[in-house]
Amino acid sequence: MADLHALLQSAKCVLFDFDGPICRLFHGHPPAQVADRMRLRLAELGEPDLRTEVAGHQDPYRVLGHVAHAPGRDAAAIALEQLLTREELAAVQTAEPTDDVAELIRRLVESGRQIAVTTNNSERSVRAYLHRKGLARWFGPHIHGRTADAKHLKPDPHCLHRALASTRAAPEETVMIGDTAADLQAARTAGVSFVGFAASPHATAFGTGRADLVVHGMAELLNGATPPPTPPLPPDR
Repeated sequence: MADLHALLQSAKCVLFDFDGPICRLFHGHPPAQVADRMRLRLAELGEPDLRTEVAGHQDPYRVLGHVAHAPGRDAAAIALEQLLTREELAAVQTAEPTDDVAELIRRLVESGRQIAVTTNNSERSVRAYLHRKGLARWFGPHIHGRTADAKHLKPDPHCLHRALASTRAAPEETVMIGDTAADLQAARTAGVSFVGFAASPHATAFGTGRADLVVHGMAELLNGATPPPTPPLPPDR
C-alpha cells in the first residue's frame, strides 16, 4: 500500500465522499426507515412489482439505483430521487461531523490544494450541511452530488469526472477519500488514487491491493495535508 505522507504530499486535489468521510448524515435519521418510505412511495405510484424487487434493501441508495435502472420506470425514479432528497435534508439537522475532518479540510485548502465533494447524496443536502457547519467556504462551487438521473450513482464515476473538470485537476494528481466499495470502484475507473476511510459505520473492508491507503480516522491524514517545510536558501557568498 502507498505511504500515507507521500500519497497526500503528491496530491494537488482531494475528493471527499460526503456521508462517512465528512459526516454521519443519518446519525439521527435511520436509513432503513427511509428505504421503507421509498417502498411505500412505489406502492402509491402503482409500482408493486418494483416494491417487491427492492423489498430486502435497507439502503435507500440501493433502492433508488435499482429503480433508476429498471426499464421504463423513469417517472418512478424521479419521484424516489425527490423523496430521498427531502429525507437527506431532514437528516442534515441531526447529522454528526466526522472527527478531525474540519481541520483536515482547512489544512488542505491552506496548503494550496483543491478540494471537492463527490457523492451519491444530493447537492442540496451537502450544501445545507456544509453551511450549517461553516465549511461551505472551503469547497466553493466544487460540490458534485447526485443528479436527477440516478443512473449515475457511484460506482459510476460521473461525479468524479465532474469534479476533475471543475477543479481542472489531473487524475494522477488526485486522491479520493471514501468508505464504500462503490467509492473505490469509481475512483479506479476515473484513474484517481483512493484512501479507504474505515471508521465509518458502513465502511467497506479495504484489503491490501485494493485501496492505495486505509485509515481509521481523519487524524491520520492531518500531517500529510501540511506541505513540507521549504528548505532555507543558501547564504549569499
